[in-house]
Amino acid sequence: MAEKKVNLTGGQVQEILDTLLYGALKPIILYTNLFDSQLIYLLSMMTQNKKRKLCSLERSEAISKVCTILASLDKEDKFKMITSLGIERDIVHGFLRKFHSDYASSFDEVYSKLLVSLDKKSECEVYTRRLSAFLLVAKCESRSKYFLTIQRSRDYLNVYFSYFGKLTEDYVKLCMQQAGVHVKSNPNRQFDLYDTRQKFLSNVVVALNKYDSSRGALTSYIKWWILNARTCSGSDHEYGIAYSLPQQQQKKKATKEDNTANNFSVSLDAPAASAEGEMESLHSKIPSPENLFSMLASQESADSIAGIIKAVDINSFVRLSLDVPEPFSIKDLRKMITHMEQHGLHKNVNKIRKQIKHIKRNKK
Repeated sequence: MAEKKVNLTGGQVQEILDTLLYGALKPIILYTNLFDSQLIYLLSMMTQNKKRKLCSLERSEAISKVCTILASLDKEDKFKMITSLGIERDIVHGFLRKFHSDYASSFDEVYSKLLVSLDKKSECEVYTRRLSAFLLVAKCESRSKYFLTIQRSRDYLNVYFSYFGKLTEDYVKLCMQQAGVHVKSNPNRQFDLYDTRQKFLSNVVVALNKYDSSRGALTSYIKWWILNARTCSGSDHEYGIAYSLPQQQQKKKATKEDNTANNFSVSLDAPAASAEGEMESLHSKIPSPENLFSMLASQESADSIAGIIKAVDINSFVRLSLDVPEPFSIKDLRKMITHMEQHGLHKNVNKIRKQIKHIKRNKK
């Protein structure tokens, strides 16, 4: 019998996400001081970039509260104040991933070796010293508390990751529909349907990380971020990135005293026109995709250039900015097939096999 899907409100979804995410963070705050480094990083970001909004509070109030949290000695109060900040989920989630990759996994490995070598005094002392180093860095009282921190945090984080993935999957169909509309409405730009869908999905992830139920319905907010990916040349939507010129420079530009636009400040939210003036598109300062590839002699050389960019641009920042398509080799596509077959995604396998045949035909 198929499981009945329950539709939740945006507020309920937010409550579930925050409960799981802060459930994973709580033992780290209660038993260690490791999150202090993330708070210091958050504080430096808020003071250096005045336009980047990293939490739900106003900037001055958020800075004051972070300073209070860092000075607090009561761990329970500290945790309550951190939850009231409304930090972007991606910042908290990024810290938790780093904690489990850099601290938890290594601790588990050393701890298991200690348990095996209890009858060997020399090895036991070595592993004991290494475990003490972990406790010293984390400022944790005992191995048992540190072990408990890791286990509780990992349990919550796994559930959070699973739930976040299911939320994203709920919007795959919407992204595919919007990608189809976008590709059909831009026939001359030769967008790839699946690359476009992937780009829209990445913005769904951004929306879920930023979502606050006070901003309205969840689906409406996600649609806004999908529109963000579609309207690359719009002033309000620029992959979450836009910039504004200072007033003096705008006046010079209007009177043609200054035709340059080199001095700009970056905003990763770009909600709309700021107090300094109307937002301009970042794409007005970098080559558009059609101009970039019109300089290439053929599709073969375009694929070659895209492959070179992929090798150099590991984090995909350049490709996202320039709309450079994702080049997949036959080897990459075969890996995808293996992965999909392992996870029961047989419907998509045939599509990838068609892509492989297409690549082979072009090579001939």
